Amino acid sequence: MAIASAFLAPAGAGFLGVSMTNDSCSLAAWGRYVSMLLDEKVNRAIKAELEAGDQEQQDKAKRAFDGAITEGNGSWNAYVDSIVSATPGKVLQMPRP
Repeated sequence: MAIASAFLAPAGAGFLGVSMTNDSCSLAAWGRYVSMLLDEKVNRAIKAELEAGDQEQQDKAKRAFDGAITEGNGSWNAYVDSIVSATPGKVLQMPRP
């Protein structure tokens, strides 16, 4: 699972290093994480987002990922939709005749 290495963080940093106080929220976040790992399209898109740009951009992307996966609900769905539906390189996709 290559994506897992993108989320390994020092203890106390980021989603995998945070000890959540609410067990049901923690389990829900882990459920979202596992689902992401199992969905190849989502997995690739999020990995690409987290590895894009310089260190500052990667840190910003990691904070957005951590916040969305921890919060869940609409926030996670909106995050995944925005990452998966993003057009790489801002190229307009034209329908073929």
